[in-house]
Amino acid sequence: MGLIVLALAAVTAVHWVTDPHLGLLHGILGHLYLLPILLASFWFGLKGGVATAVVSALVYAPHLVLLRGEQAHGTLEVYNVLEIVLYLIIGSATGVLAENERRQREKTDQALAELRRSHDRLREQSEALLGAEQELRRADRLSALGELAASMAHEVRTPLASIRGAVEILGDAVPKDDPRREFVAVLVNETDRLDRYVGTVLEFARPPRPDRTPCDANEIVTSTATLVAKQAKHEGVRLQIACDERVVKDLYDAGLLRHALMNLLLNAIQAMPRGGVLTLKTTAVAEGGVVIDVADTGPGISEEIKDRLFAPFATLRPGGTGLGLSIARRIAEQHGGSLTYESTVGQGTVFHMLLPGSSKTIRSTNHGVMDHT
Repeated sequence: MGLIVLALAAVTAVHWVTDPHLGLLHGILGHLYLLPILLASFWFGLKGGVATAVVSALVYAPHLVLLRGEQAHGTLEVYNVLEIVLYLIIGSATGVLAENERRQREKTDQALAELRRSHDRLREQSEALLGAEQELRRADRLSALGELAASMAHEVRTPLASIRGAVEILGDAVPKDDPRREFVAVLVNETDRLDRYVGTVLEFARPPRPDRTPCDANEIVTSTATLVAKQAKHEGVRLQIACDERVVKDLYDAGLLRHALMNLLLNAIQAMPRGGVLTLKTTAVAEGGVVIDVADTGPGISEEIKDRLFAPFATLRPGGTGLGLSIARRIAEQHGGSLTYESTVGQGTVFHMLLPGSSKTIRSTNHGVMDHT
């Protein structure tokens, strides 16, 4: 607007300082009023173009009166009057065209925005369908694997019991001071270890249904941490617990949650063979429920196992079953929640277990921050 006013003032000033006898030059200067008129039409539409045309006519009209006596013939006077009319015509026509172009551009922008929103919705739906398909495939694989594992575990457990019984009978026949007695103990211990492994596989294949009762998530966290405190201290791991006082009692299976947390805590301790800090934290969720974080300061999760971290039997630890995280994730999902993680190589890993709340909740006893060194 300032530029338009400046242009009008400049053209008008030149008119005033120009010799009245130079009629042709005044005509040319009159054409210069078209510049602010066109600019106002493009920038402000019909109203701007007409308003600028009227102002141009008003500031140009006094010159026509002063120049009447200087005109060589009447044709030039008619031309000057027609030029004022031309201002109005050009201002109106250009303003209409500018407004039409602006409306068309707005419609195009709206169409493009709607197209982008449709594209985003379509992409989200495609990703959701792809995720659902992957979950179905995972469920099918786990179902088939579970049936196979249950069958194998049942078939292996029976001969294991027979082997252990036979070893114990043979062990009774070996004198206590006989060096071969040591091998009997080895056989018994290894048979028990195989039995525990088979039990873990069987538990994965046939998971128990959650038996929900009013539970205090903070109490479950602290009691589970107490169970691993001695092992953590032996490994040089400092255990920190931070419980959110806003967490309320809810309907959970305390036994299954302790099992899931035990798996996460043992994995975290084993990820820090040279010591470190293991942090266990609860956070109340606004819509009800709790998030339990298990964070370590280990080396992080390598890229080679990230894609199959929760897959059964996926492990890089010698002697590990690779079922701990799978079982923990399934327990979280059985409670309607989820188990996710964040990991940075060289800095550590944190697992987030979300347990949504039920419709009925009971206020929990307040807990503070504990430090098991």
